Amino acid sequence: MEKISPVLNLDASLLVNEYKLDCEIVAVYNSFLSLRLTKGTIYPNSSNMPCLVLNKAAAKGFLYEQQVLEVSIADSIVIETNGTERKAVVCGIFDDNNENPTVYMSYEVALKEYGTGSQNKLLFLLKNWRAAKRIVPLLKTQNIYSNVDSMVVLYGELLQKECIQISCLSISIIACCIVLIKEKRKMEIHTNKNEVRALLASGMTERNIKYLYWVRIILIQLICLCISAVCALITGFF
Repeated sequence: MEKISPVLNLDASLLVNEYKLDCEIVAVYNSFLSLRLTKGTIYPNSSNMPCLVLNKAAAKGFLYEQQVLEVSIADSIVIETNGTERKAVVCGIFDDNNENPTVYMSYEVALKEYGTGSQNKLLFLLKNWRAAKRIVPLLKTQNIYSNVDSMVVLYGELLQKECIQISCLSISIIACCIVLIKEKRKMEIHTNKNEVRALLASGMTERNIKYLYWVRIILIQLICLCISAVCALITGFF
């Protein structure tokens, strides 16, 4: 387990004059987040006025009669939720390459303003999907019931199996290549005697010739590897 924070989820509307954005505000401790901020800073855990951090999709998502408004840091916003309105300020904007609006605010502030009667929830940031399989039974022993995205665990298991299969296949191919290279080397010793004699006559030793052979093999393998990488990039692009 890497990070833990209580969480409060608020279904809200963010208002700037007539412009409106319907979204869910996720309230967590600022230490729980690892955001790539493009403007501003992360919100403080305690403040008199709610401070919001928006992703780019949320910052550009305020609509009014087919017109779009983009907010920036230090802009004032009204949070409308559960029939109440509260002024807030944008303190940061981050880029997560997500087209869905994402908004964060302080858990302490959200609990003070909107947390009456809310259930206690905890949000865990785990190192990987294997940690989820270990943590869930441990939490249950402490009477903490957890929800894990089963698709994430399933994807992790499938990816692990795929990596094992690819690794086994790669090892088998490498072993076959080594055997073929050795056999080819034995054939070349007999078929290229004149070439070897010429190299020896030029001043090279048998050890030099052996090294030269392996250098040639390594260069060929590097060229093949580069071609494979380029093909993989082109295939992945399309």
